[in-house]
Amino acid sequence: DMDRLWKVLLLNQFHDILPGSSIHRGHEEAQLELKELNQNVYDMASDARDALTDDDASRVTVFNSLSWPRKELVALPAGIHGIADENGVVLPVQMHEGLRYAEGEAPSMGWSTYKTEEVEAG
Repeated sequence: DMDRLWKVLLLNQFHDILPGSSIHRGHEEAQLELKELNQNVYDMASDARDALTDDDASRVTVFNSLSWPRKELVALPAGIHGIADENGVVLPVQMHEGLRYAEGEAPSMGWSTYKTEEVEAG
């Protein structure tokens, strides 16, 4: 299926479609095909994420698609008051506009999993 999607993407990168010089029908077809392609890729990514993580609500997974390690603020799911790293260290959490945020860290091209904690994080 990935091969088919790749060919659809390549077809719709044709030199008449990108700058807008193709006929109206060409634009309409390209829009429909790219919308379907986008949904298929989203579904594939979702399936891959589900295969890499479990359905355990007591864990939060942070993914990093970049080629270098990354630290970033992560919005915690509703009802989660704090998270702890693999060593049990509770990460600081900050509230902003009703949401809780913690600074998550993930290795390059990888992910980190944090355990949710029902603690007062500072």
